Amino acid sequence: MIDPAGVDFFRKAYHGSKKVVVAELIVDEEKRRERMLIRGDGHCAVEQRIQLDAKIFPIKDADLYLTNVDSTRTADALYQYLIEQE
Repeated sequence: MIDPAGVDFFRKAYHGSKKVVVAELIVDEEKRRERMLIRGDGHCAVEQRIQLDAKIFPIKDADLYLTNVDSTRTADALYQYLIEQE
């Protein structure tokens, strides 16, 4: 998982033989808050992250946009996309 600046850097720096695929995971703001609090982030850190994410996302040129309902469905959708690209 990397932010848009990391995506740009990776695309420029990677010179391997495989195609770079960028997938953006779209997660409801309340769900993101909940997950950050569960993992132990403080309320101030959560609010700062939510504000930062609002400024830097979405990734304008992602190959795939996935709504993250649950990790299994998201992983399956990403896998299916990658298989179709081969």
